[in-house]
Amino acid sequence: MAQRTNCTEQAFPTNETSLAAATRSDFAAITLYVPETTTRTFRSVAVQITCRDNSATAQDLTSWLIGIKLGAVAFDDATVTNTIAHSSEHQTHTFTRDVTSYFATNFGAGATQTCQVGVQFGGSVTINITAKLIITYEYDDASQTTRIKTVRIPLESATGALTTTLTEIGTNQVPLLDTFLPESTKVFRDIFFEVMGNEANAGVTNTNLSLALDAEAADNTGVIENALASSCWFYYIWQRLAMTTNVTHAFNLATVSTTGSTFNHMAIVLVVTYEYDHSASTTILNSVMLPVYFSGTRGGSAAADQDRYERKFFIEEPTTIALVQSGVLLYWGTTSAFNINVLCGSQAARTYTVVGGTVAGMHNVMQRIDSGGAQGAGITLARGENTLTANYYFASAIDLGGASGWCYLNYTSGKASAGAAVHNHTIFHLIGGQIAAAAKRAFTATAPNIPEADYYAMTALCLQYLWGSPGNSQAIEAEVLSGEGAGDGWRILYNKFLQWDVENGVATGVGPPIDEFDRYPQDQRALGLVLESSRVYQRQSVGNTWDALAMWITYHAISYDIAGAVTPNPGAGVAVQAYRTDTKEYLNTANTDVSGNYTMKWYDNVIEVFTECRQSSSEVGRSDNGVAA
Repeated sequence: MAQRTNCTEQAFPTNETSLAAATRSDFAAITLYVPETTTRTFRSVAVQITCRDNSATAQDLTSWLIGIKLGAVAFDDATVTNTIAHSSEHQTHTFTRDVTSYFATNFGAGATQTCQVGVQFGGSVTINITAKLIITYEYDDASQTTRIKTVRIPLESATGALTTTLTEIGTNQVPLLDTFLPESTKVFRDIFFEVMGNEANAGVTNTNLSLALDAEAADNTGVIENALASSCWFYYIWQRLAMTTNVTHAFNLATVSTTGSTFNHMAIVLVVTYEYDHSASTTILNSVMLPVYFSGTRGGSAAADQDRYERKFFIEEPTTIALVQSGVLLYWGTTSAFNINVLCGSQAARTYTVVGGTVAGMHNVMQRIDSGGAQGAGITLARGENTLTANYYFASAIDLGGASGWCYLNYTSGKASAGAAVHNHTIFHLIGGQIAAAAKRAFTATAPNIPEADYYAMTALCLQYLWGSPGNSQAIEAEVLSGEGAGDGWRILYNKFLQWDVENGVATGVGPPIDEFDRYPQDQRALGLVLESSRVYQRQSVGNTWDALAMWITYHAISYDIAGAVTPNPGAGVAVQAYRTDTKEYLNTANTDVSGNYTMKWYDNVIEVFTECRQSSSEVGRSDNGVAA
């Protein structure tokens, strides 16, 4: 068959016990599952850690250690000694470490391996420590009957604050996984919920979040110290490996204290990693991440002044395309308590209330775009080119921060003749983790890997960082290599402004750099950067930040041929160009052979195309319209 890529996530149960400063904690071992073993190569493996400080007084974080252990091999620890000075408020922290080389050396040739992660934080007491692995690898799909995948299922946010009574978020938003996931002979390897958003501080009372499915008793997070009355960004992994998968579930949330934090409009993603029988599966769930990036640096303050994002993308899988539970996750910053309004496609705007005291981190909200969401479907899908549209606006014109985020898009399809590995899927490539504070940082030269010779890609940069200035503009640039369009220099991929109070806080920014990269190997757009070339990326900001930068690539490897014959035969070497009939976009080019025939690759067979060639001023021709085959 061929070399393919896959990306999975597996998590550890959150450590809810307060961890003293300079004290090591090792997560209990879990089993990692990577059943595709033929010519397997780990391409990018990252450990992501989050934690919240848990002291009644402001504390500097002076160092962070992340250790990794596979099987019987000893822990491999990496410590960063770099002080993150407190801003007199509570802080949430997020750290990422690249462990690709360790995995390549120590995972072994088998389909499973045990794994541990260890952490230690200098200078600061911490709580609600999370750890998860993001694993991108390449393999040969020949004879790989058992395969594994990770899907991300968004749950729509509540519009307001939590109470002290467990309340269902939406209605039975946790789907019946046995049928929602259509593949055959499923074995669930990990099930967890990512719960995130601003704590929405309401006072100094210590607080925590309560979670439950259906009528079960509350499962509480670790108690958050709230003496400094700070609205921090909150992140928690709620692992539910034993969750029943043959029924739907109500997802319930509550706050333990409304005089502590009200956790307004928490964003929730259900992450499911499962093995399945690929050869016996005829229907496939395709689960991808698409960037949502608003070019404005501040959202509008009225419906007539809203920021809008639009992105076109291709769906090429066979048979019926059916949208299932999907949603848009937005990140933004603010210094004040005012509402945000979100709408996608033809939806009416949905208003989410924003509250909180001293703001020390970003906000999140999740809005569904399938028919089961509160506002109805915000997108329609079909084979060929599709359009994602998202809008937002605030209820105030002051102290606004621009939004970006993800569309978690899930749809079912038939299985391509070359197998499900050529379908749209999303892979992860870590460019660099947090190492030190800087206003300007150049990351070590790196390149993502796509093994297929023919593919169509959409990329997104994801920047996770911490800063403490009242407003911060982050720009990401890519080195322009020799022979790439205009030549040496730098190309801006992302430029976004966020704002909150003068406190340290975590932010995430998502950018759409596919506009600057070649979307496919034969892309005819001028000045495109080659996606798989090794290059330096750099980040510049208004003030010092601690940051991690990653590239997420959503692509398919389903290709078709635009082919024909020029008559009368012009002989070999005459250039033939292909164009879209609707937009006249220049797609590809090929030379005729000695018989006047030509063939070139294209990545859609729904939109009509045509070809043109010119041998001389009197010998010019155009084909009829048609689709690639």
